[in-house]
Order: sequence, then C-alpha cells, then structure tokens
Amino acid sequence: MNDEMTRLEQVRLVSHLNAKSESAEAVGSSVTHLQTSTLLHTHTVAWCGFAVQALPDAISALAPGGRLAVISFHSLEDRIVKRAFAHACGKPTAEDEHQLYGPNKFAFLDELEARAVAKAVTRKPVVPDADECALNPRSRSSKLRVIQRL
Repeated sequence: MNDEMTRLEQVRLVSHLNAKSESAEAVGSSVTHLQTSTLLHTHTVAWCGFAVQALPDAISALAPGGRLAVISFHSLEDRIVKRAFAHACGKPTAEDEHQLYGPNKFAFLDELEARAVAKAVTRKPVVPDADECALNPRSRSSKLRVIQRL
C-alpha cells in the first residue's frame, strides 16, 4: 500500500509539473531561465524515480512473448532503462561489476542467467538516422530499446 501511495504521489507530481510548465509558457517572459531549468530538473528527477519503479512492473506484466519498447530522450533516462532491461535479461550491470571478478564469478553469472525473464530484441539502442534528425532535430538524442518476455 505504501508503494502504491508513492507511485500515485509521483504521478500527481509529474502532472502538477506539467501544468506548471504549461502555465509558465502562457505567462511568457515573467518566468526566468533559472525557474524553468529548476522546473525541468525537478520534472526529470520525478520521472526517473517513477521509471525505476514502473519498468520492472511493466516487464513483469508482459505476457510470454510480449514486447516492451521504451524510448528515452535523456542519458539519465536511458541509463535507467538500460539497467532495468539488463536486469530482466539476466545480464550484469555496473552495480554487479565487483562480483564479476574472483572465484565465484561463474556461479554469479549462472545465477543471473537463471533469473532472466526476458531477452533483448535490440542488442544496441536504435537511434535516428541523419535524415530523421534533419526532419526532426529533437529526435537526435532519442534511443529505442526493446525486450521480449520469455
């Protein structure tokens, strides 16, 4: 119940920040650059906190053979998606680096592989080509990652 309240509060926070940013755009020049950047930073942090919880839930909700595709537009978002997908696919992440050395590394890798619930459909993220970036400059930072439930 406590986790559900946290998620609900985060969704409300993101909705509140969206409304604030829309009203700030309507006001125009009375919003300073610092206020705007603070608002965007808060919005990004709130979304990332929500994504850390939501991605494992989304992966576990997939039916066998179901696919989950996530587009990230920021390196922080992409890192969260990459780690969640690596964990679901039974691959080591940066947090597991210290366990990849020493006499128990093969047992650790076997354990990770046994916990895998998905496989990566795209080995590397799909990024826009030069033509798409020319048509839509905001797409240049986007990355698409896809996994499939086993």
